[in-house]
Amino acid sequence: MNCTNFPLKTMAAFLSLAVTASANAQGTQTPSHPTDVMESHAKVISSGDLESTTLSFTSGQTQLTEAEKKSIREAIENARAEDHQISEIKIASWSDKAHPLKGSLEKKDRDMARQRAENVKKYIKEQSGMGRIRMDTFNMAESANWLARLFNTQEAELDATFAKKGSEAEIDNPQFQVIRDQGGASKVVVVIEHKMKK
Repeated sequence: MNCTNFPLKTMAAFLSLAVTASANAQGTQTPSHPTDVMESHAKVISSGDLESTTLSFTSGQTQLTEAEKKSIREAIENARAEDHQISEIKIASWSDKAHPLKGSLEKKDRDMARQRAENVKKYIKEQSGMGRIRMDTFNMAESANWLARLFNTQEAELDATFAKKGSEAEIDNPQFQVIRDQGGASKVVVVIEHKMKK
């Protein structure tokens, strides 16, 4: 074939198809939409009277993906199953940085974590029957946050702290353990406590 007579547009099309086919054969095809990537990062965990879901945000993003919304709905449905009702919800949110050992993160990070928590709380309230449920949010980018200050505390000290605070604590030890185990940079952890209907 004489390449000098071959139309440039046609040649470019052939090259594009060849590159795509090669990428697909090697398993390097890029997902067509960000939610495809996030699908595996929203998970629901059941443990006793707690349901939790961990949402992983794309860097810089604060809006919920469809996968994350689905995960929240699934956690709510699980908490309501078998004659149970939801008693309270805890929402711990991070920016794209881990909480520092001392001090707070920059204002843009605190604002990002706050906006993520607010978006999650708003979406939960939009679900049927969830408008009056008590929801507490914890901004893990702020040092003034009681929960954030406990995040790097040793187990023995944690037990003593929760024992001392008792019913006055904003969050109990089992809820805290879920948040500490699942939380981290770019995440929001939602912990739903439920109990049998009376």
